[in-house]
This record gives sequence, C-alpha cells and structure tokens, in this order.
Amino acid sequence: MEFAGGIDIEQSSVEREVISMDRISQELSDPVTAHSFRNTYNTWKKDIYSEILTDEVLNKIFDKKRATYFKIFGVLGLIIAITIFISTIYQLPATSIVVLSSVLFGLVVIVSLILPQRVEGQWTTYGRNIIINGIILRSTSKISA
Repeated sequence: MEFAGGIDIEQSSVEREVISMDRISQELSDPVTAHSFRNTYNTWKKDIYSEILTDEVLNKIFDKKRATYFKIFGVLGLIIAITIFISTIYQLPATSIVVLSSVLFGLVVIVSLILPQRVEGQWTTYGRNIIINGIILRSTSKISA
C-alpha cells in the first residue's frame, strides 16, 4: 500500500508485539524516563511533519477550506457581537436580552476561532481512501494473526 507521500508501506510477516500500557505507565513514572520519552516523541513528531506530512501532502489528503470559512465567520461574528454589545449596553432596560444575546454569540464565535483545523476541515476523497485502506489493512492483519 502506498502512503500519501509516496512512501511504500508493506505488511511485515513478523508478528507484532503487544504494547503494554501498564508497563509504559510504570516506566514513565520515573521523571528522567518521562522527560526522555517526551523529547524522543516530540523529535519523532517533528520529523514526521517535516519529512512525510509536508504541506503538499496535507493539502492532498485534507481540505482546509471549511476551516478558513469558519475562521472568517469567527472574526466577523466577533466584530458583530462587540458592535451590538457596545451599541446596546447603555440603552433601554429592554435591551438587556440583546446584550445577553451578543455576549452568548461572542462566546460561540470565540470557540469557533480557537477550534483546531481538523475539527472544521474535511478529508479529501484521496485522504479518506488512505484512512479506510489503513483501517482495513490493520483489521485484516489482526484477523490473520
């Protein structure tokens, strides 16, 4: 099976080891081991993003268009919420509902601004096929093992 960046992934005939979460938890209770693990993991993660998941590959498997629209909605919504809040805060007592609504709307748009892109984005057909093939590949290897 070929991964998004053109990397060929072959199923190993060697039986995979079972990862013991209890063992990992015990080993990471030592601060030195935990710090070393964190550094190794962060280095590995940085290498994955810089060597395999480049911007070109990510754009091929994940569409950020909706995430961009969501951010635009967030900025415009925040401007509208602040404008309504400022223009109605010192008005008649009956506008308290409008003030409260503008505060709630402001909270909603702030949440939309801080959401990560993967929440608002969308897999491309190519990316979805990679994920589905990976799930099928893993499930068939468990059945055959």
